[in-house]
Amino acid sequence: MMTRWQTFGVASLLITGLTGCVFGEESDPPTLAVDLYWDYDQRTGHDWSCDSVPVDHTEVHLRDDKGEELQLDDGGDRGCEDRLHFPNLDLGDYELEVIGYNEAGDKAWETICPVWLDRFDRLFECTVNQIDP
Repeated sequence: MMTRWQTFGVASLLITGLTGCVFGEESDPPTLAVDLYWDYDQRTGHDWSCDSVPVDHTEVHLRDDKGEELQLDDGGDRGCEDRLHFPNLDLGDYELEVIGYNEAGDKAWETICPVWLDRFDRLFECTVNQIDP
């Protein structure tokens, strides 16, 4: 059983963690971040990082709640990444599409994840599913 002071301390940490700024200064606008987990071995159910999957490059598409694709600084084409950051977005709902290609240039991974941004920084987890060969 926790004492009153232990309960207060845990509650303070939770409140601070939930309302604090995670990716920058408190005066910065909120940032949307997404951790990508690459589904590589469906038999084991493990998801992997870029260090352990043969993803050569990816396409990233971010669409707003009207289905319009947002222009990304890099055009959406990039190497394998485990975390994506989207600063300076308007608050609202988004759809993130991630497509991974192997070294032969074949589409081998794909997923669509719903994400949103409100007045605080948001971090989502998204599994990019391997496409059956």
